[in-house]
Amino acid sequence: MAEDETESRRQQVGATFAEVASRFGPAPLILGHFDADGLAAAAIFQRSLDGATLRIVGKGENPWSEEIRSELRHAAPGGLIVTDLGVREGALLASTPTAIVDHHVPTGTPGDAVVISGHGWKPEPTSALLAYWCARGLERPTTCCGSPPLG
Repeated sequence: MAEDETESRRQQVGATFAEVASRFGPAPLILGHFDADGLAAAAIFQRSLDGATLRIVGKGENPWSEEIRSELRHAAPGGLIVTDLGVREGALLASTPTAIVDHHVPTGTPGDAVVISGHGWKPEPTSALLAYWCARGLERPTTCCGSPPLG
């Protein structure tokens, strides 16, 4: 992929995520896969969003299951970010701004969630790289624990 095409995609990902994040209320919730890609993506998102909480989705768990949907309804987050967990049919949490950031083959339409996917791109970006591009799209850099700002 040409460098200008990569930059264009990075900017598009960042702008798309910034639009969704602008609709988040307090305490957005991040759901991330337990593998290295999912953990890295979740850490980037948590570091990028003030007040965000994190829920690692373990082996055998699925955000589209009734158990996790019930957990989400009870938590009532101000927004939802789902990363490295696939793209499936059905809304995860109705009336909650949701971003799904992923690189796997989509298997359905996730309600009105905004999907940021690298599936089919050459080369295909990981969820963590997509998360980094998302974080760079936010207006203000954030820091955590004395670390330099992202971006």
